[in-house]
Amino acid sequence: MEFRNVSRTYDKGKFTAVSEVSLTVEPGQIHALIGPNGAGKTTLVKMAASILDPSQGEVIVNGHNATTHSQQARRDVGLALGGELGFYPRASAIKNLRFFANVAGIPSKNIPAETERVLEAVSLSKNGNQKVNSFSRGMVQRLHIARALLGHPALLVMDEPTNGLDPDIALSIRTLLKDLANNGHAVFLTSHTMSEIEDVSHVISVIGAGRIHFTGGLTEVVNYAGVTATTTATIHARNKDIVETLRSQPHVKELRQSPKGARWGLTVFWESSQTPAQIQAEVQRIFREHSIEIPNDLVTRKPTLEEAYLSLAGELKRP
Repeated sequence: MEFRNVSRTYDKGKFTAVSEVSLTVEPGQIHALIGPNGAGKTTLVKMAASILDPSQGEVIVNGHNATTHSQQARRDVGLALGGELGFYPRASAIKNLRFFANVAGIPSKNIPAETERVLEAVSLSKNGNQKVNSFSRGMVQRLHIARALLGHPALLVMDEPTNGLDPDIALSIRTLLKDLANNGHAVFLTSHTMSEIEDVSHVISVIGAGRIHFTGGLTEVVNYAGVTATTTATIHARNKDIVETLRSQPHVKELRQSPKGARWGLTVFWESSQTPAQIQAEVQRIFREHSIEIPNDLVTRKPTLEEAYLSLAGELKRP
């Protein structure tokens, strides 16, 4: 799937949801889209699924223009938006999938085998005859993915695939996404769970105010954010002086505070050529200069994707 200089406007051009976006999702690749609410993620998902046409540019799905050849493009896209809706709750999983397979134009003689194939792909074969209203949230999410797999689509589009799920169920969904990519599917997904993005994604695009700011692998995105190390610690709320001292250090990009009762959680983002170990030693020196006991939880390490994203959050918002 490819976005070629795609823009989408509303209200007769007065509002631009997405502006001049170009990106590619390759077979066997999980491509994640991250950004704040209102950045344009949902608009891109809808255009990838041929639900929405671009105002400018082209969306190409498996060689088909999603606007001029929308029927062919839709056949090559499996869409999993998740949530509690989208199925007939009093019907079984098999009956639901057979109905959607028929709507998708799969030949009647192939529908039973195709239904069994997608149920097996998401580990729901034993639950096929259960009514959907008896399913857990994780099982419903798996059923959404099974529906998306009907007809062997080249591209899977997923919006928040593990939103609201228990950690063990979310882990099983992430494992399933990796398996799908390993089997040659192109996967385009959005998520606010940065640890999930770190775990599953081959490529990450950062979107803000309708524009793609950067596209690359995990390490490249973290480097783009300009954060080379992160220090975290918990201090007593009365120790305000050390906060200002840390904030004034020449290589501090940003310092964030979060209340923890009578204490503060500190996160310091560094832009420095020093190693995390060298920065840790410098922070410890600052604590000693202020005659403050070094916190037991003081740690300096390489930044996570979530920390890199937080350091970018301000510049990604719409004005």
